Amino acid sequence: MGSILKNSKSGIIDIGSNTIRLCLYTNKKNVLDNYYTQKDYFGLQKYIYNNVDPIKPIMKMISVVSDMKMESKKYGVDPFIIGTSAIREISKIVDVKKLFFEKTDIKLNILSPENEGLYSFTGAIDNLKPKNKGMLFDLGGGSLEVGDYNNKKISNISSIHLGALSLSMRFLNKNRVTSKSLNKCSSYINNSLEKINFSNEYDDLIGIGGTIRNLGKIKLVGNNSKNLKKDLNNLEITDDEIDDIIETLIISDQGSLEDIKGLNPNRYKTILPGALVIRELLKISKQKHIRISAKGIREGYIITH
Repeated sequence: MGSILKNSKSGIIDIGSNTIRLCLYTNKKNVLDNYYTQKDYFGLQKYIYNNVDPIKPIMKMISVVSDMKMESKKYGVDPFIIGTSAIREISKIVDVKKLFFEKTDIKLNILSPENEGLYSFTGAIDNLKPKNKGMLFDLGGGSLEVGDYNNKKISNISSIHLGALSLSMRFLNKNRVTSKSLNKCSSYINNSLEKINFSNEYDDLIGIGGTIRNLGKIKLVGNNSKNLKKDLNNLEITDDEIDDIIETLIISDQGSLEDIKGLNPNRYKTILPGALVIRELLKISKQKHIRISAKGIREGYIITH
């Protein structure tokens, strides 16, 4: 944590599979306080899935990032810039890092799957202080990172292609969910999770990422929370509550999803497959509830650097 004390301000632009997000922070009593956020639902994973010429989305992405970097300068911050799952995929076709620098003089750090998990979990454990033996997961748009926390150490980090957006496009990319598509999605999730070497015993389950945060928001709105941002961090959401939300999502079509209070419109397509992944992680960890961390990869990266 000492490295961030040298600067009172810091920032990061996180290029994910579904969103590009700028977050600016101040350091208050050894705690990163997020005072400004800007978000763009860019959906890079969709371009990859649809086999679009990668140059076009990359140039659009560079424009969004450049605008965010200019915005951060108004606050006197030169942000870190990181890319995760979707950037790794598209980098197999085009040298994104090189193109980024040629067009903007901006240095892009493309994180490995292991580092993506490490930074996510570093941010989470600094925030929530897990129990002795915990499972940590970060569910994004393009991938799922899962790891263990034991004796104050993060270990056994795995990364698999179980992102909420990628699952949606592959199995549930229609207005109405069918039993057939739902069963295919669930089977794929189960088969993918079987490849991970999970521990036999967990005392805690901590979730990170847009899907679990939105599930928590749905719970809080239903409970008439007055301060969603504050109440979301360290919120416990039970297996029964997640099951209830899943059932509501299944019987809803595209037109009635807007009736679910607290559901972000930008997550209409991704919330259900993401919730299915989370439900399976609850079963594997043998926990009855998840604790939600509002902090993750962005905070973990800043703390580490």
